Amino acid sequence: MSADDRIPNIPVHLADLPTVAGLVVPFVGLRHNNGQAALGMTDYRLVTKCLRESLCGVCGQPLRRPMVFLMRPVDLARNCCSEPGMCPPCAAYTQRACPMLNGQMDHYRKAYPQFAKRECDDPACSCWAWFSLPSPSRYGAPAEDWHALWTGGYRLITTETGDLAAGFEGIRVLKRRKVQRL
Repeated sequence: MSADDRIPNIPVHLADLPTVAGLVVPFVGLRHNNGQAALGMTDYRLVTKCLRESLCGVCGQPLRRPMVFLMRPVDLARNCCSEPGMCPPCAAYTQRACPMLNGQMDHYRKAYPQFAKRECDDPACSCWAWFSLPSPSRYGAPAEDWHALWTGGYRLITTETGDLAAGFEGIRVLKRRKVQRL
């Protein structure tokens, strides 16, 4: 299978969003001053907006029921997710397009700050202040299993680290499935 065969078709409702290398740049994706997107990096301001306003993290539209959260085992154990939910079509696309979810990447990046710097040499860009990084313990670590949690809603909570998250305590889970790798 060639690399081009692994690029999924873009759903119609996402056709007007910007793309990089044939992949849709999610609504929460980090953008530099020059408008260039940094795939794999998120803008914490937009994540917060999506969580507070119940917006899809990919298309930016209001979430309706059901909504889907893509979660790692640690998120399931904590019963919360620090990433915004998605509408079902965006979740399906993301599972096919994201290299961490679909199995094209079997390890996390070894160094995120260097990755960001390579893409942005504008000292006036605010990207350094607003992008969110995974825990340093994940740098270079093997990719984790991901699960799709389908639910009718969530509660906005603050985690023990002070971050906003979607909490599921007392919320009915409609289904949970392990994300299949390619």
